[in-house]
Amino acid sequence: MELKDAILARVDIVELIGQYVSLRQAGREYKGRCPFHEEKAASFHVNPEKGVYHCFGCKAGGSVINFVMSVENLEFSDAMQWLASKYRIEVPRTAGERHAPGTKERLFELNDAALKFFRQSLKKAEGETARKYLSQRGISERLQSDFDLGYAPREWQALTDLLLAKGAKASELVQLGLIKQRKGDSPLEGGEGRGHYDAFRHRLIFPLHNVAGRVIGFAGRALSDEDPPKYLNVSTTPLYDKSGVLYNLNRARAVLRDEGAVIVEGYMDVIGLTGAGVDNAVATCGTALTERHVRLLARYTDHFFLAFDGDEAGARAAWSAGALFLRAGHAPRVVGLPAGVDPDDLVREHGREAWLGLLSEAVSVVRFWLDHQHAGRPDADLTEQRRWVAQLAPLYRAVPDVLVKQQLVREVASALRLGAAEVAALLEGQLAPSFGQAVRLKRNWKEQRGYDQRTLNALELYPREGQIVEQLLTEQELDKARRRTEARQYGMLRGAQALEREVTRRLLVKDDFRYIYLVMAEVEPVADWFADSQMRAIFEQLKAGCEPEQVIHAEEHMALCAELVNSEQLLDSQEQLLTRQRNEYYRRREVEISAELRRAIQQQDQERQAELFREIKRVKAEIRPLEGLATETGG
Repeated sequence: MELKDAILARVDIVELIGQYVSLRQAGREYKGRCPFHEEKAASFHVNPEKGVYHCFGCKAGGSVINFVMSVENLEFSDAMQWLASKYRIEVPRTAGERHAPGTKERLFELNDAALKFFRQSLKKAEGETARKYLSQRGISERLQSDFDLGYAPREWQALTDLLLAKGAKASELVQLGLIKQRKGDSPLEGGEGRGHYDAFRHRLIFPLHNVAGRVIGFAGRALSDEDPPKYLNVSTTPLYDKSGVLYNLNRARAVLRDEGAVIVEGYMDVIGLTGAGVDNAVATCGTALTERHVRLLARYTDHFFLAFDGDEAGARAAWSAGALFLRAGHAPRVVGLPAGVDPDDLVREHGREAWLGLLSEAVSVVRFWLDHQHAGRPDADLTEQRRWVAQLAPLYRAVPDVLVKQQLVREVASALRLGAAEVAALLEGQLAPSFGQAVRLKRNWKEQRGYDQRTLNALELYPREGQIVEQLLTEQELDKARRRTEARQYGMLRGAQALEREVTRRLLVKDDFRYIYLVMAEVEPVADWFADSQMRAIFEQLKAGCEPEQVIHAEEHMALCAELVNSEQLLDSQEQLLTRQRNEYYRRREVEISAELRRAIQQQDQERQAELFREIKRVKAEIRPLEGLATETGG
């Protein structure tokens, strides 16, 4: 019998899906709310007799294997492995076939035995040094258990002797990278295993898992300066290839679609971030990021954050990794860590809020590279800047996605105060990288020229010949708009989206709530409180006098409004919702102003710095506490 048939025969589809969905019996079937789309009615049906499920809303359906593929975001083979492991299903085979030396299942069993040995060693007296190190790094016992951390004793053959006594072959253990052959010894000299020794000794052990959660290899960190290298990883084995494995992906993949993927450099960075409540971090295993890693991550999310160490080596690694994502058609962002600080250091010393603050200020890879060039050459003239653009040209031409290429052009134009059309021409290789003297911008250029926003947008989209100076000036306004957009986007990542959905829902269905917002709009910039452009447009139409029914049935809003009206309701009172949304707006404003302040500091503009410090102080004063407000159920 094939593994697929064994799974379908053994796994109770109602019991499995019931772990994810609240099901109730309806005749011969079971019903519940679909886990794959938002709905109020129970359109998700499970038929235990046929062993299938089907959603009449989003049309999802299939067997237990299809369900696990969708809900756990796994490939077909990984989903079968996941189910087989969870329900302890083995493909019916003879005992000889099941335990035959060299088979993959046999190698998995040996890795599991090694993991058990390492974990037990960590808890014994001999693991005191490793436990002390983990305590100093702030790694709790819960985290040690969650990540299956272990310890490899100092003895030369502790693991070798244990596994050989259990019937393992030395050749199998060598295959897995758990033991090594002594130089000059024959494989058979002195009996089975006598010419071998443990690959990991006196090291903290990090098990490496595949996406289905099975142990495929190990890495070890030295606990003494006398035991180089600092990190030791198993080499390529029948189960493990470092170019296609990401540490913690088996745990993080469940949240990647909603939160994006944070790529860090080390195992301790992942564990430290997880301990601080950041569950979407992954790391490579002793190698630089590869194209396979990028393709693997792209199966789970479209949003990527590179958080490498804040030193020169980290900057080079971030640029190399970012270039891989760009060539694959993605637009990653770089988290700017302080010099000499890694993610684990940051959350241990400053907490999760500091991390979220840096994440909200992450910049595009190209902007990161250009800022790095500026830091090395703060006095660079326009000729030098155009050379930088020329250096980016090969990467630009390798980007397959048109929208990502357009964003890259805007980033370069904004960072260097150059015209978007000219930058595009340089990147396409249509202009030679040489230019005259840089244009000195006047301080009050906008007031002097009297441009309105429509004219500014027209300049950015359709630069006119002979208008390079105007185009350069426009980039100042565009730079501010970019920062506003980024702040709004990452505000939504921190939870503003659910809040805005509830506010918009109540604006459409509750007259008293709508009245409060419309009155408030006469004295405050309420439309700007909405980070989502469509919800902001809905509010502006209501403010202009449109009836809610008109907005709900407008073609451009019909789908969103139907979804909002039928969505789950937050329990905040009217005052709480208003205060929370207003606070989110001013927090976004603080992020925007902080970004301008960093630029002013970089440009040594003392007058602008003082102005921005005053503005940040004013904005912070606008954030109101929520304590003491009455609660009511949302209507």
